[in-house]
Amino acid sequence: MSKNAHTPGPWFSVKNGAYKWVESPAHTVCVFYQWNSDGSMSESEDAAANARLISAAPDLLAALDSLLKTFVDDLSECGYDEDDINDHDGVKRARAAISKAKGEA
Repeated sequence: MSKNAHTPGPWFSVKNGAYKWVESPAHTVCVFYQWNSDGSMSESEDAAANARLISAAPDLLAALDSLLKTFVDDLSECGYDEDDINDHDGVKRARAAISKAKGEA
């Protein structure tokens, strides 16, 4: 994987009442909370789930990148040519997700 443009992991989610946030060892990555129509804040299961998912993003990106490289190498060793590998739906989707995460898409 090329040099990251994002805050290096590991990231972890933290909950304190209505606030949920994602932290790295260096600083806060993002904060989640739910505003109600009356201007108050409340607990939000969606915000907590989003914080958990986002906190896993660096690990997921690294894992997908590693799996993709291994999968492409294995297909190549099995005799698949480059065009067949590049046309594989899983390879295309993995590459698109990695590009999106790196801001290249």
